[in-house]
Amino acid sequence: PCLPPRPVSLIEFHGTADHTVPYNGDQKVHESPVFTWATSWAEKDGCEDKPKIDTHNNVISYTWPQCQQHAAIIQYKILGGRHQWPAFNFSLDLKGKEEEMSTTSLIWDFFYNHPLNS
Repeated sequence: PCLPPRPVSLIEFHGTADHTVPYNGDQKVHESPVFTWATSWAEKDGCEDKPKIDTHNNVISYTWPQCQQHAAIIQYKILGGRHQWPAFNFSLDLKGKEEEMSTTSLIWDFFYNHPLNS
């Protein structure tokens, strides 16, 4: 039970074919499904209950809006993805314009826009 003293932003990438940490969890070792885990962070951060859902090719993104103190919770579900770095570009709607961004750039942009000291 992690209870941070303030909202904490989180970005998470997870493949549905991950056998190391299964997307749907593993009851034998008390692992929750990834979506349940991300939802619990959204609750802790005071976000809206229902995430915004976007689909681009083989990726479904879940973004919880209106989190407290401008925190952000985003979970990327990679259909058929394994336990490895996503080696493709993500298609994003940035200010009304669709752009391609690598996983590395996407993470860098996320943490640049959501620093811990804000």
